[in-house]
Amino acid sequence: MLTASSELAEAVVFFNQGQATREMLWSEFEAILDAVVPMMEFANSTAHAVYVRINSKIDVAAAVFFSISYDADGRADNRWNIPLQQLADSSARGPDMGSGPILLACYSQCSIAAQQKNLWDPSMDPKINTFAQLRKVIASNRLGLVFEAEEVAAISAPADFDTTGLQQEISKRYQQKFEQELRSRMAQMMKEQRLRIATLTHQNEESTQVLQHNNLQCVDALRLQIEQRDSCLKVLEQRNQVLKETIVGQNEKIQGQREYFEHKLESRESDGQTSIKSMQDDYKLELEAKVLAATAELKDSLQMRDFELIYRSEQESVLREELTTIQAENQSLIANNGSDLLGSLSDAGLSFVAYHPGAGHITVPVKDIKRYMASKQLYAAETCGVTMGHYQQWLSHYHRPVCAALTSKGDLCGARIAKNMDPREFHVGDDDRCAGHQTSVSRAFSLDGQSLKEC
Repeated sequence: MLTASSELAEAVVFFNQGQATREMLWSEFEAILDAVVPMMEFANSTAHAVYVRINSKIDVAAAVFFSISYDADGRADNRWNIPLQQLADSSARGPDMGSGPILLACYSQCSIAAQQKNLWDPSMDPKINTFAQLRKVIASNRLGLVFEAEEVAAISAPADFDTTGLQQEISKRYQQKFEQELRSRMAQMMKEQRLRIATLTHQNEESTQVLQHNNLQCVDALRLQIEQRDSCLKVLEQRNQVLKETIVGQNEKIQGQREYFEHKLESRESDGQTSIKSMQDDYKLELEAKVLAATAELKDSLQMRDFELIYRSEQESVLREELTTIQAENQSLIANNGSDLLGSLSDAGLSFVAYHPGAGHITVPVKDIKRYMASKQLYAAETCGVTMGHYQQWLSHYHRPVCAALTSKGDLCGARIAKNMDPREFHVGDDDRCAGHQTSVSRAFSLDGQSLKEC
């Protein structure tokens, strides 16, 4: 189809795992939205695509990085309604893709806040650069775009002109044009760097969240294994206790048999020494055999339980060491990623401000971010010049300004009192008490002040 040179062609390029896989004209994409043509390669998934506008030089003039979901039949979600053309018209400038800075809309640069969640960030990695792939795909012109030739107006010079004046005028215009292009190029480079910082920040946040999720899963799995080991250990201890009780019971049973046979022997002493001796020998042999058999069996059982307990203890120790190592690696990984990111943001001129009651808005230097994240209230207390405990007591009073004294029945007084806005001027026992529960010194000071006012 022949397109006027002043018009822009519209197309959509699909990406899969960072690679451009398919491109089509806008009319073909509209057919997909109308469920006329399915896309089975994206069935049951969400595809990343780019809406592009192409000028007569077959260069990208505008790009919108959006997402679209497909059902099991490869048909586009009928609820999909992203205003791609409106986003392209209202978007900010992006990188130069051959014909000057393009109009760019993505997750980190979206003019319509409600549509940000439906966009995605291009990769600016030198190895996998989305912009480079997009430029290569469009330049190949597999879409078959044809534009009308531009008319070039002939420039004729007057017959009598001043050569020196013309050279000065041309030199002056070229200098102005060069300065303007230099300023434009510098501004464009700054915009590209801001976009790169925004996309890298978003990618780092996503990777950090994935790492935290994976580490939490590993910690949970190890904790579950430790709990299972502890449960097995308790079961073994219970079995060991049962075996000990069994040994005691068998010893008591043997003692009872011993007493029974001794009593039987005593009752048959009149039958003669030979018979008694024979019975005693038989009794001793039988008793020794039973004791040896029971002792051997119990020793084997106890030895097996001891081995199992030692093995469980060693496994538990190894798992605890692995858990400690993973937690340390997790903290180190998060700290390193955070330090690199915070350093980049600080070099870009960004600062970090936090608000805390009593301290107001605090500017936190990059070197103090780790200490601030470790204990925000401690950092705020140090900024106010008070201790952590004093700041927490004042904070409780600040959020709920009532009398903290206890009545004779042991209940909280709870009377409304004036709020103290400065933790440095807050005195426990006075500023958090009503007039009836203040200390004698404070009450006397208040009475003296009142009498002075009356005088």
